[in-house]
Formats: sequence, structure tokens, C-alpha cells
Amino acid sequence: MIRRSLLLAVMLTLLGNSVLTGQQISSPAAIDLSDLHLSFLPFSDPKHEEMPVEVLKFVVDLGDAGNIWVHEWRLRNRSDKKIVKIYPTLFVCKENDPETIVLRHELGYGRVPIGPGQPWPTQECQGNWCPNAFAIIPTNLLLKPLAENGKIEGNYVISLGIDRVEYSDGTSWELPARPPAILVKSRTRDVRP
Repeated sequence: MIRRSLLLAVMLTLLGNSVLTGQQISSPAAIDLSDLHLSFLPFSDPKHEEMPVEVLKFVVDLGDAGNIWVHEWRLRNRSDKKIVKIYPTLFVCKENDPETIVLRHELGYGRVPIGPGQPWPTQECQGNWCPNAFAIIPTNLLLKPLAENGKIEGNYVISLGIDRVEYSDGTSWELPARPPAILVKSRTRDVRP
């Protein structure tokens, strides 16, 4: 149990901007999300085939207060090299226009060793516990750059992809930037899970 708690704390530190308690974070300029509908999927853009890391699973729980909790995420190394560091990113697009990424939110990076052709994590979920679950910022803060007149409305898809990897041989791969997406970077934290 202590190991699970420590692992969860490390992942929250690694990929979350804050530990969320289920209460909505208030801000001076509240954003109306009443007409917002979200779907969560692994990244599947046409550039997906070029990515050396495939996101196999991306299961999200959206709390009542709009807090995003990544319950389960699973990766597979499609390259022939050992990966030592990943840079997960959330890609946001409108549901009716999946080709156009309107927002990229970089989540920092993590030292995650994944051998060639291997999955990560290798542990299975047990009950409500899944390895490497983590919290992300609330929906209103994540999508704030898309707000118009204090409101975000429409149907959006939030996808998890790995847009940069570093290999054990010192080389790296990076997904080319595609304007005009808004780029948001979280504070980078180097934590070993």
C-alpha cells in the first residue's frame, strides 16, 4: 500500500500541476462550461503512425467540478530502441474537425524506461487502483485559452499523445509542431517513477 501511495504521489508530481481535491478551483473570471461536451481518446492523428510511442489506452474520469483524473493510460514502444524519457501532451481538437489541433498542452516529462516493442506500465489495474493514475488541471484551466466571452462551448476531443521521446543511445524523436495550435507548457519536472 505504501508503494502504491508513493507511486501515485510521484505521478501526481510528474504530470499534474496540482493535487486536486474534487473541489472546483475558483478564479476571478469564472468560465462557463455548461455547453461544453468532452471526449477523451488516445491520440490518433495522421502523424500518429510516425510516433515511436503509441498510446494504447487513455481512460479519464471527469469529476463533478470539472477536474480531470487520468484513471488509466497505457503505452507501447513501437521503435527498435529503448526509450528512457517521454513527453506526454494533451491535444485538443473540435469533434467535427479532428484534423485541426486547436490546443497542445505539454504535461512535462517522465523518465520511463520502455524496451523495444514493450508495453508500459506492465502492472494491471486492481479494482479502482491503476498504475500511474494522475490528476490534470481542471477543465476550465486547461481550455481557458479557447474561451470566448467567458464561455467555452461545443464538442471537443482531448487526446493523449507522446510528442517527444529520448532514447538510451542519446538520440531523440519529436513530433513536428503544427500551427495554429495554442501551446501551453506545464512546469517541467524530472521525477523518476
